[in-house]
Amino acid sequence: MKKLFTLLVCSAFISAQAQVLYTENFNGGSHTFTLNSIDVSSTAVGNNQWLVNNAYSGGTVIETCTGFDIPINIGSTASEPAGITGAPSSNYLHICSDWGVTAGVLNGNFQAADGSCQFSEGYFARMTSDISTTGQTGISMSFWYLLAGGSNSFGEVYYSTNGGSSWSLQTGNIFNQNTWVQATYVNALWDNQATLRFGFKFVNNTTFSASDPAFCIDDVSIFIPASSTITTGTPTPAPAYCAGATFTLPYTLSGSYTVGNVFTAQLSDGVGGFASPTTIGSVTTTSAGNINCTVPVGATTGVGYMIRVISSTPSITGTTYGPFTINALPIPAPSNTGPYCAGATISLSSAAGSADYDWTGPVSYVQNNTQNPSIVSSTTAMSGVYTVTATTSASCSATGTTVVSVLDCSGIEDSYLDQVGIFPNPSTDVFTISIPDAMVNDTRLTIINLVGEQVYSTNASQAKTLINSQSLGMKAGIYLVQINYNNQNKVLRLIVR
Repeated sequence: MKKLFTLLVCSAFISAQAQVLYTENFNGGSHTFTLNSIDVSSTAVGNNQWLVNNAYSGGTVIETCTGFDIPINIGSTASEPAGITGAPSSNYLHICSDWGVTAGVLNGNFQAADGSCQFSEGYFARMTSDISTTGQTGISMSFWYLLAGGSNSFGEVYYSTNGGSSWSLQTGNIFNQNTWVQATYVNALWDNQATLRFGFKFVNNTTFSASDPAFCIDDVSIFIPASSTITTGTPTPAPAYCAGATFTLPYTLSGSYTVGNVFTAQLSDGVGGFASPTTIGSVTTTSAGNINCTVPVGATTGVGYMIRVISSTPSITGTTYGPFTINALPIPAPSNTGPYCAGATISLSSAAGSADYDWTGPVSYVQNNTQNPSIVSSTTAMSGVYTVTATTSASCSATGTTVVSVLDCSGIEDSYLDQVGIFPNPSTDVFTISIPDAMVNDTRLTIINLVGEQVYSTNASQAKTLINSQSLGMKAGIYLVQINYNNQNKVLRLIVR
């Protein structure tokens, strides 16, 4: 059987909705524990004894077992906090050195753990009656405690599933707590048991006195935690949503949740399925509240979306809210047919779709309600970024940009004009720019990409200039080759595949 174990140390209380199977607060005239047995130890018990009383005050005692009269200062035990029955000074189960005990009764000042006379203290305090958890699952055990020891002076928790005939150690030693805290254990081996019992042991392996206070225990409870539930609320603002929208999702709780728990908001697919839910927000807490959520930008249009909240510890799936509508964003995908020579018509375009298209650009350009506008008689000042905003009938908007290049392409006014060329064109790797011999040493060659960036520039020192597009990192596309001779330009278009 797989063993499930959880230890929580916190100042929380058992939920009032929990089903309590057993409780012991040590405040009555009797209690349900047998003290100072050796059920789990084959070694002789030593100088530390279990007592039940309300001793909290420390003081000075004289220790003589070392052969010398040594005064020992014993610190006081912290008062119990609110939440413990009978606090701040109720009876509790605790360890006391036998130097402070006569016939099982505290004498004089409170004497706590003592180890100067004997190692491996083994006294055991155990329940005297069985608890039945038959048919029950999720059995939990909690108690309040303090223990100031360390790795050589600590407490242990044991359990028996056969009425005390044999005992098993619950994982995790208890130490280093100078103030009262509450521990909660969960173990699947405690489920569906007819004769379940628990016990406590103080282990003192120090050469001299252990740290005070020693192991102190109060308000032991065995219970079934209240069922935890999560109710997913109505988001604000209320749907429908555009993809990429943000909203706040409230949720309410019942039951208890572990420190470090994460509440996660999940979005279904467009027809309400959670086979592959999408996380749209989360918060780390143990309390009810709100989760800030964001609809994925790439969400597709659907009218059957659902949302829910889940928790990590414990693992709980909350109720769902919906169905509601999410509308996809339009995809503008703007482009242009440039680069252009000044005077040419700029042709802008956006992806086809059911949307309104509004454009802006350089020189205060504005064109509304047009998917594919044109700009005649272009000038170099019209070079730059053009932005289109596409808006659907559901008021969902998205923007995109395209870069337009408009160049001064004034030609070379002599017989050399027809002799300038590029081959091969289109090109896959190496191409040649050819100019007449008369232009050599007086010509500047410049390659420009679609966004107006200079890719390559050189002074032509020979009639044929060989260029490797791959070595220049030129990706597939259209480029302009500008040839400047005697302050005049000629622009040729180059296609790289």
